[in-house]
Amino acid sequence: MGSPRGGFAGSTRWLVVLIMLAGVNGFATTAVFILSPKQIVAGTDRLTTVPGPAGEVVEDVPARKLALIDGRFMVASVGVERLRSGARQGELLYDFTKWISRVESEIGPNDSIRQLANVIEEESSRTFTAAVPIEKLMKTGALPHTEGLDKLLVQYLIAGYEQGVPTIIQVYYELEWDGRRLVGPTRKDEFPRPPAAESGVYFAGHTSALRNMADPQSYPYSRMMSLAPAAFKKMLSHEQTSPEEAVQAVRALIGIETAAEPAKVGRGSTVVLLPAQGKGSMREYPELEP
Repeated sequence: MGSPRGGFAGSTRWLVVLIMLAGVNGFATTAVFILSPKQIVAGTDRLTTVPGPAGEVVEDVPARKLALIDGRFMVASVGVERLRSGARQGELLYDFTKWISRVESEIGPNDSIRQLANVIEEESSRTFTAAVPIEKLMKTGALPHTEGLDKLLVQYLIAGYEQGVPTIIQVYYELEWDGRRLVGPTRKDEFPRPPAAESGVYFAGHTSALRNMADPQSYPYSRMMSLAPAAFKKMLSHEQTSPEEAVQAVRALIGIETAAEPAKVGRGSTVVLLPAQGKGSMREYPELEP
C-alpha cells in the first residue's frame, strides 16, 4: 500500500505542496502549513466527527487537532481524531488531544524533531495495538468499513526546525480491509523536498477548494485576495510573509475550505505560530465572516 498521494507546484522559492489523502472523506480536517526560514504557521479546523454504531458519520464536540509541543514543535492530526465505543455518548477510546499530551511528556528539552517522530511512532503503535486494538475492531465489525474509513486511519504531521530548516515529517496508518489489517506506522519526510525551497505552503486533508489557489480565475484566488491580500500577494511574488500575515493566510485558507465543505470542515480554527528562534504560541479563532 503506497503512501498518501502528493504533488508539487510553484517556484523553487515558494513551493506549494498539495497532499490529497485518500480515505478521509468521511472525517473532518483541513490542515494548512506556511513554512519559511523565519517562522512556521499552521492551522487546522475544529470540526470533529466520529464513526457511529451503524457506520454513519456523527459530529462530535469540536476539538483541537493541532498541538504545540514543548514550544518547539507542532503536531497536526488528519483522519480519526476520536474513537468511541458506540454512538456519540459512548466510551472515549482514543482522543488526539489527550494522547498527544502524553507524547509531550516524553519529550526532553534537547530532543530533535526526529526524536519526536520516534516517540509518536512508538506511542501510536502501542495505542493502536493494545489500548485501541484496531485490527480486532476491524475483524469484529466494531470499526466499520465506511467511506471515511476506507484507507487512512490517521496521519500525524510533525513540524519544526531541523538545523534551521523548516521541516514536516508525517507518520501515518492505513487500513487494509481485504485482510482486516492495520498498516503502519509509516514515516515519510514531507518538507523540504527537491527542488529545495526556502519557503512553502503545505495542505493536507480536505483541500478540494484549494487546489487552484494560484489560478487568477479560480474561487480560492479571489477569496484569498479578499481575506488575506497582503499575505497572498507576497506568496505569489515569492516574498516571505510576516507572522501576522501568515496567520491571516492560514485562517483564510481554512475558511475557503469551510465554505466549500461545511459538513466536513469548520467550527473555527486552531493556529500555531512557531518562530525559528524562541517559543511558539497557539490560539483558537472563530470562523471568518463569509
